[in-house]
Amino acid sequence: MTDASPPEAGAASEASPLAPGPPPFKRGTQVAVLLGLMLGILMAALDNTIVVTALPGIVTDLGNRTGLAFVVTAYLVAQTVAMPIFGKLSDHFGRRRFFLLGLVLFLLGSVLAGASQNFDELLAFRAVQGVGSGAFFPVANSIIGVLYSPIQRARLTGVFSSVFGVAVVVGPLLGSVIVDTIGWRWIFYVNVPIGFISFAAVMTSLGPLRSSTGMGTFDWQGSALLAGWVAPLVFVLNQVTEGWAWTDPLTIGLLAATAVVFAIFLLWEQRAAEPVLPLRFFRSRVVAAANAVSFARGIIMLGGLTFVTIVVTLGLGGNADTVRDTLYGLLVPMILGSVVGGQLLARVGYRPLVVGGLAIMAIGTFLLVSIDASTAAVAGGIATVAIGPVSLPIPYLGGVVVRLIPVGFGIGVSFAPVMLAVQYGVPPRDIGVGSSLVQFMGNLGGSVGLSLLGTYQAARFAALAPPGPNPCPAPPGGVPAAACVGQHLAYYQALQGAFFTSFQDVFWIVGGVAVAALVVGLLVTGRLPGTTHPAPERAGAPDSPSEPVPGGPV
Repeated sequence: MTDASPPEAGAASEASPLAPGPPPFKRGTQVAVLLGLMLGILMAALDNTIVVTALPGIVTDLGNRTGLAFVVTAYLVAQTVAMPIFGKLSDHFGRRRFFLLGLVLFLLGSVLAGASQNFDELLAFRAVQGVGSGAFFPVANSIIGVLYSPIQRARLTGVFSSVFGVAVVVGPLLGSVIVDTIGWRWIFYVNVPIGFISFAAVMTSLGPLRSSTGMGTFDWQGSALLAGWVAPLVFVLNQVTEGWAWTDPLTIGLLAATAVVFAIFLLWEQRAAEPVLPLRFFRSRVVAAANAVSFARGIIMLGGLTFVTIVVTLGLGGNADTVRDTLYGLLVPMILGSVVGGQLLARVGYRPLVVGGLAIMAIGTFLLVSIDASTAAVAGGIATVAIGPVSLPIPYLGGVVVRLIPVGFGIGVSFAPVMLAVQYGVPPRDIGVGSSLVQFMGNLGGSVGLSLLGTYQAARFAALAPPGPNPCPAPPGGVPAAACVGQHLAYYQALQGAFFTSFQDVFWIVGGVAVAALVVGLLVTGRLPGTTHPAPERAGAPDSPSEPVPGGPV
């Protein structure tokens, strides 16, 4: 299975490894390529944030209130499994075809999910969506990697990374509008016109992007083993966050099976001629460190979003609008930081941006420790500053939102250098699986971190909470009677203190993870090829029969 067709006339295509740089293509074609790639990524990034707003309507129509978490979990598990497999497939058989295949699968899953008649059908079709997004997420990054020069790639990687922040901001708002006006099924159907535009733009503007170096037999056995340990691991970790106990026999059994399959996977990949996830990548200090940073960043991103949301909602009495406004403090700076990081990467090396971004992020995580019952979710106003005879009104922010600003900005700054360090640190023919590995590690870190931190917070709260039954039980979804609370004020003050202390302890741990990421980030050295300092070492470079000159495509 090879993409032997010639590049389309006027279309962007992958050049020979001996070419002096990316193949030239017209500005209109560049715009079409970028439009197609960004629409696809935005569509998939929006999907989960939109779906969350539709869960009440899904319960009403399909029932099964206890299984709602699986609507999100099915998508996430399938996406995480698919990322490295499709990244490797794109290296073997052509990048355009697997981006388009991912779009087709995602759109097929969207149409079928919208037409679901029962809960089991919805879960199955959500998994199809997840497989599709797992294909075109990493392949889009590898397409950028083979078509654009290092400086262009850095800028575009920063811009594309900002899409995730946009999705979290826009998704709930768009989802609410769709659900309130035309019904929950249209949160899936709305993907069809967006996906069609993305498909048409990529299909007509890109050549086949077939690999320029010889590839052996695809590692189907390794792919099956990869799915065999990733799927149960991500599934269990996400279900633990929904209430599964670590001591439950099903949890223990799935984790034990995961460990066995993971061990077999490692043995197989060491012997495979073309491993689906080349372990030789991790012999490169830069590649290993960058992926470790991505793993830690996943913990902080998902943990930050989740635990701040819980604190604002349950501890500070916020509603959906309050949570949205608070999270702007994380997401808007993340978007700005990702663009800034991509722009600066053309001028400085990887390490200053990785270390600088992670240091800013760490400062923000430790600021979260100070959140208590007296903290406002969003506070601000106008301060008057006198400069000589002139008084200037200066707007300011406060509360939780201002603590999130350095977290989001620092994360954003680190996006482009981490991705580019890996793309230029692996053999050129492996750029697809290298790109997918960074995203795979981020997904895995988020799942691991959220489950472990959530378990710790629950145990810590249980240890700190006052003993005895709740003296003022409330109806489901309600609040205790004010008169009863007044009679047992000491109990509820102690309960409130236990709540905030348990989350402060979680934020201390998150800060520790940020510091660890900062230390590891010191190992992400090098610069973009073609600049004044040498590029980072390549993992397994001798295995690559030929490589492009610095800055050239695969």
